[in-house]
Amino acid sequence: MARVEAAPQSVVASGLEASFAAATADNVSFTNSVDQRTLFWVKNGDGSDHDVTFHTSETRDGNAVADLTVTITAGKERLMGPFPAGVYNQSDGTVYADFSATTSMTYAVINIPAR
Repeated sequence: MARVEAAPQSVVASGLEASFAAATADNVSFTNSVDQRTLFWVKNGDGSDHDVTFHTSETRDGNAVADLTVTITAGKERLMGPFPAGVYNQSDGTVYADFSATTSMTYAVINIPAR
């Protein structure tokens, strides 16, 4: 299955009323700015904790850097990032995020523009 490409939403001086998309089994990719101003916001409306895993692409001394897995507590939300491009950007310039479950999980990709 192809990943869902999530469009970043930009914060402006007057603020951002973020739009959230439902998590799907296809998982997500999003463009990651090289200046490390991209964030991933997840809301877990389920009664159970769920994980989001961010794939890494970096190796050090021939060893792969471990993926980052973050637990989103039941009924809570978490804002994650920034994502250093050299660690998290895949060959297509995007970050890959996988959900352990999709029930009541929503997300938004937030970009904070440089001023």
